[in-house]
Amino acid sequence: MKDCKSCAKLNIGTFNVRGCSSELKRTQLLQDFENYKLDILCIQESKTKNGGDWTYSGHRFILFESDSQHYGNGFIMNKTLVPSIIKTWCVSHRLCALEISLKSSDKIRDKKIKSLTILNSYAPTTALARNKPESLDEYSNDLQTTYNSLTNNTFPILAGDYNSKVGSKKEGKNSIGSYPKGYRNENGDKLIEFCEQNKLFISNTAFKKAARHRATWIGCRKDKDNNTTIHIYNQIDFIICKQQHKHLINNAQSFGGTIISSDHKLVKTTIDISKHSPWKVKEKTQCATKTRLNIAQLGQNKNVTHNYTEQLGQLLSQVDEEQKLIQNKFRDDNIHDEEPYFGQARKLKSSITEKEVRASINNLNNGRALGSDNISGEFLKFAPHLIDNKIAKILNQTFERHEDLNINEGLLSDSFA
Repeated sequence: MKDCKSCAKLNIGTFNVRGCSSELKRTQLLQDFENYKLDILCIQESKTKNGGDWTYSGHRFILFESDSQHYGNGFIMNKTLVPSIIKTWCVSHRLCALEISLKSSDKIRDKKIKSLTILNSYAPTTALARNKPESLDEYSNDLQTTYNSLTNNTFPILAGDYNSKVGSKKEGKNSIGSYPKGYRNENGDKLIEFCEQNKLFISNTAFKKAARHRATWIGCRKDKDNNTTIHIYNQIDFIICKQQHKHLINNAQSFGGTIISSDHKLVKTTIDISKHSPWKVKEKTQCATKTRLNIAQLGQNKNVTHNYTEQLGQLLSQVDEEQKLIQNKFRDDNIHDEEPYFGQARKLKSSITEKEVRASINNLNNGRALGSDNISGEFLKFAPHLIDNKIAKILNQTFERHEDLNINEGLLSDSFA
């Protein structure tokens, strides 16, 4: 991407960091940001009540204020994107947004798309939603209202910790890919309902990955019977785009092994927005319009076949100065780096006959793509048999005289005259 005004691939990440209020944790997070080659990182659970805005090696690090030190969202933006930032705003301690300019050169065909907007979410857990349903309702209303406020000239991306297990894909649901993980829970029902209503697609369910690259949260519980620890791997962090844009997703998966310590994994999605017509620059080229011939008529319409055979026969029986000029032109332009023949030129012991030429022509398949000479098998099949003698003579002379023959290049022999 490297310059939002000429971007191709955009690497967007989401990561519940479980706190980054200290300078050490912010430094570790920036190392992860660079190690995973991200352009934008959405942060949840910053646990920074007062927020902050810093610059590290040119990258911009923004944390928004929060009503509780247990929450807090933010962004890290690559230094190449910093000049393109239009605005950032905080909706609540669970939702914030970032808008980046995508205004490009005059070559862009669709001038309507001007920006990319990312909504960064931290949804209530299932337990909290059960105990305090109003918290989930408030968050859901904020998310829907903010999404509705986005204009048609922005490219929307939703990312964050949704605390939702979407489960397997069900018939009639277009918001989930073929490779989700786990079983759907109550929060998952809410998220799927939101995605279906707004025609959105969860990108990190679309790719066949190992289980470790689909799980985004790692937990554990005690087995009371055996007194052992059971590890739990859930997929609850997502990056979401419009269904109509899902073909732009190149890859989406989670990554373990980050420097900063968290029970969540970093989720990264790569979007190739150069494939989307508003950003795809195409040079206008002028090309000659080719006449499409209905070759099938040669075998189906007797009048067409008769007229074609008769007119071609007349052309083959005539040789004028123009044809000779064409023959000489092709012969002069025919230059080869290697000698195609060996030994002295000599007459074939058994010459190629008209019968053999006709048999070969009749074995040609119909309906095949045309070569560079634009001559189809049907043209030869329904041509008058006068052409068989011409072709046989040309083929024999290529061997007897060591003359090059390249039918696709249109090389003509004197014998065709």
